[in-house]
Amino acid sequence: MNETIHTVGDKACPVCWEKFPRSHLRCGGVVHAQLIHDNPEQGILVDFKCDKCGEELDDYQIYWQT
Repeated sequence: MNETIHTVGDKACPVCWEKFPRSHLRCGGVVHAQLIHDNPEQGILVDFKCDKCGEELDDYQIYWQT
């Protein structure tokens, strides 16, 4: 993930993908999302990373926490 374009602590980060950022339930940080690619052959690939603890999350962790 390119941390230089995402703003730490910004819950309205304008460069995040889709319905992000979201709160990280474990540490209280902000989980940012960056679209890596979206194509018919490989599907959609998105990176999710918390700006407080640095944890990289997968789709399952993000969508089932809320």
